[in-house]
Amino acid sequence: MNALIQNIIFDLGGVILNIDPERTRAKFIAMWNGKAEEVYRNIVRENILEDYETGRISTDEFRQALLKYAHPGTPPSAIDDAWNAMLLDIPAENLTVLWKVKEHYRTFLLSNTNAMHTPLYSAMFSNKSGKSMEEFFEGVFLSHKLGMNKPHREIFEYVLQVNGLRPDETLFIDDAEENIRAAAALGIQTIHLIPPLHLQNIFSKDGRLHN
Repeated sequence: MNALIQNIIFDLGGVILNIDPERTRAKFIAMWNGKAEEVYRNIVRENILEDYETGRISTDEFRQALLKYAHPGTPPSAIDDAWNAMLLDIPAENLTVLWKVKEHYRTFLLSNTNAMHTPLYSAMFSNKSGKSMEEFFEGVFLSHKLGMNKPHREIFEYVLQVNGLRPDETLFIDDAEENIRAAAALGIQTIHLIPPLHLQNIFSKDGRLHN
């Protein structure tokens, strides 16, 4: 595989950015008076998360959609606090790897994300490295700006097409199995990055893929 790879598409959360969705879940459980399962079913049925992740609803609409399930009098800021709790940090060593990798490959970021989270993790890049997120990649593709998300086939096809990438020369690194399966179905090479595997295990110190 390594000899063929010329392009690498990175996921963000769980690959570059440390996240803990359970922190968000715990805050929402407290906010929803212990009715988390019922609320989550409603959220899925109403496509609230999907719509926010694909930019179909605004941040304020997202807040209001979740706020209606909270205790009476819960301020909108509590939604922000709970939603942002899952974002932890970007390890400096991950940024070091990314910077080295771009010397040898065309690199891209493809993330399912949203308008509330984007400025927060963008600031993590700049605060930790002194460089903007965009400086680490040839292209940055965010679901809420594209109007589509993983694991849908069209988002992978879009990234391949607009950048002139051949699937067999492209490696996709993600922590979600359903996203890995979707990319592999298009002939994209994949690495399912789950603990104890980290970016440092995939690349050498000079930024090349390990054999």
